[in-house]
Amino acid sequence: MAHRTSNLRAGNLEYTLTLRKGQKHINLRIGRSGELLVSAPTGTPVTRIESFLRQKAAWITRHQQRIHSVISDFHPERRVVYRGQVYEIRIHQRPGKSSFRLEKESGILSLGNDGKAPGKAIEGWLRRTAGKEIGAAAREWASAMGIHYKKLYLRNQKNRWGSSSGLGNISVNWRAVMLPVELMEYIVVHELAHQRRQDHSPIFWAEVERWVPNHAGLRRNLRQWSGLLSLFRE
Repeated sequence: MAHRTSNLRAGNLEYTLTLRKGQKHINLRIGRSGELLVSAPTGTPVTRIESFLRQKAAWITRHQQRIHSVISDFHPERRVVYRGQVYEIRIHQRPGKSSFRLEKESGILSLGNDGKAPGKAIEGWLRRTAGKEIGAAAREWASAMGIHYKKLYLRNQKNRWGSSSGLGNISVNWRAVMLPVELMEYIVVHELAHQRRQDHSPIFWAEVERWVPNHAGLRRNLRQWSGLLSLFRE
């Protein structure tokens, strides 16, 4: 068996531990719902793992609180994020197809709803908008960069903003439409650049920097929005 997973508890801290053959270090990851996921080399004593968790306690708490805050603040029937701006949702009952109206100055998204679950209506609107806006960004940046891609897929990844395949396709998490535009476009450029280099070598980063000179700062900023990946999950 390549790995073994256990649910453990250390004081007030609950975590899922996976022991993997061939892994060299202890790694931490916060899941989309704020759960703590730990992986370590097979044979690592639990005492060593929990000592490592105590050293990282501040990091763990900070990232879990950020995700829990996002889940609490952006309940799909109360608030939504679009292009980095927070909108209060106002629901109006109306027959027929759902309608949406953004009032940017007042920060309100008006939803004319036909009785279906508001969260599903909002998710559908975001997905449709993502198809238009991320699709347009991909076409524009591909033209500017001189890169051809076969197809853009809007994905529902749990922990990633995007990916790029050696078959000529790029994928972007549809939730990128909730990010500030410059971050959404950075994701697009990043994945397009992978069509030239399927790695993170200096050559790859030089290609990204050619088009997005401030990419390092954008990557740091993108981490602050990671909680959005936990939204609209069943």
